[in-house]
Amino acid sequence: MGNYSKYIIYGASLSLLTGLFLYVVNNIWTTAGIVFTSAGGGLLFLNIVLNRRNVMSFIGKRSTKYGANAIMLSLIILGILALGNFSLKRHSWRVDTTSSGQYSLAKQTISVLRGLEKEVKVTAFQSEMQSGRIRDLLEEYSHHSGKFIYDVMDPDKNPDIAKKFGIKKYGELVIQSGGREERIQDVNEEKLTNGLIKLISDKAHKIYFLSGHGEKSFELSVENRESLSLITGELNKVNYQTETLHLFQQDSVPEDASLVLIAGAEKSLLPREVGALREYLSGGGSLMLMFEPRVEDSGIDELLSDIGVTLQNDIVLEQSASFIISGGGLKRNMRVSLEPTAAGYGQHRITEDFRLASAFPTARSLQVQENSESGDYDLTELVLTSGSSWGETDFALLDKNQAGFDENRDNPGPVVLAVVGKVKEGREGGRIIVVGDSDFPSNSYLERAPGNKDLFLNMVSWLLEDESLISIRPRDPEDRRVSMTLKQTKVVFWLLVVMLPVSILGFGIGVYFKRRKY
Repeated sequence: MGNYSKYIIYGASLSLLTGLFLYVVNNIWTTAGIVFTSAGGGLLFLNIVLNRRNVMSFIGKRSTKYGANAIMLSLIILGILALGNFSLKRHSWRVDTTSSGQYSLAKQTISVLRGLEKEVKVTAFQSEMQSGRIRDLLEEYSHHSGKFIYDVMDPDKNPDIAKKFGIKKYGELVIQSGGREERIQDVNEEKLTNGLIKLISDKAHKIYFLSGHGEKSFELSVENRESLSLITGELNKVNYQTETLHLFQQDSVPEDASLVLIAGAEKSLLPREVGALREYLSGGGSLMLMFEPRVEDSGIDELLSDIGVTLQNDIVLEQSASFIISGGGLKRNMRVSLEPTAAGYGQHRITEDFRLASAFPTARSLQVQENSESGDYDLTELVLTSGSSWGETDFALLDKNQAGFDENRDNPGPVVLAVVGKVKEGREGGRIIVVGDSDFPSNSYLERAPGNKDLFLNMVSWLLEDESLISIRPRDPEDRRVSMTLKQTKVVFWLLVVMLPVSILGFGIGVYFKRRKY
């Protein structure tokens, strides 16, 4: 029986291995695989039955019990590891150790992903050699939402699918959800998040820019320093439509207006235009009014006064101090700037968790009226300057570079640069934001201060009641690659790849022979 048993074990092992091999190759249990695996198991069982006395004797041995205990302990440890791995997979935790946060998503991206109500399928087409970066980015997105599903395909290996999607170049990405589709090229976080916002947005907002009074241009083709073309491009990226409003040619604000924006009117609005804006606001519309100093009569002062806001006829100056070393020692150098920065933000949804600095060149201050609490609007002082600033009212002294704070004449700091208002419950009205500066979202200042763009876009999102978009937006990650010449590359190769390992090996050989000698 002993010889037969040996052959039965050989046959059972061969049959089991064949069955497992067929499963691995085909990735499914085929008929042949099931037959071989079942035959192997049957032969093992037959061998146990035929040699039951030897088996029982083997089980009774002390060494067998020790071995069984060791196997059980190993299985328990493996089970604990598997359970831990399963838990970590479902509740993963990540740390981005890069200084620029290269592998962290912006707050707006995370907010959009967590707000997904429908499943979003993303298909990226990139060559296998260059798919690492986009795969990492999509993996980060999927980490924040179970409804974000992605696939990365090599168009050369999947030509039929690439043709079906109409892919013409490497790096294209298609986002699909609810029968809608968005396409992106040269993918980065900003483009991908904006594509998601466009795809999931059910309503297309239309923003009207008032024109005809010397306002700043918002046309994309106008790229001068004072233009708002860059910020208009940002609005268009998230599916906000922009259009010119000539209110002096019509009696009312168009019905499809989600927001009317006035950016630095240099001339006074006609009473008929102000009446149209008042009617639009009282009907639940949204207004964003940005003013410039030295415009004595905007025509809207009465409307603002009814809401509870007063435009101050001043220019906000900010005094800063620095220390310089001269021949006479350390001296204090005072400097007065026409570009006050925001020293604090009010408690409001627009500036919630907002920690970016913003600058407001040549601004005028605002004042919230003391009796505003009894009005129709809840008002919040949104942006305030520092205590070292003031509202200069003597423009003649300012033009002579002789301006200085006069407590009898000027408005003391901190002064208010922006006010946000929302109609009280049960009253008639909409939403309004008043800013004492129209330059801060212009082309020349949009990126000059880190918070200008986000602050403006947050204001617009709040006015459009798109509050899920109020956040810090993604930016291109800092490129921290090291560029080396061919000569430098060779030096690094010979030092790190050749000489360092050879030195370590030589040192080890030297120690070995030295020890053998003694």
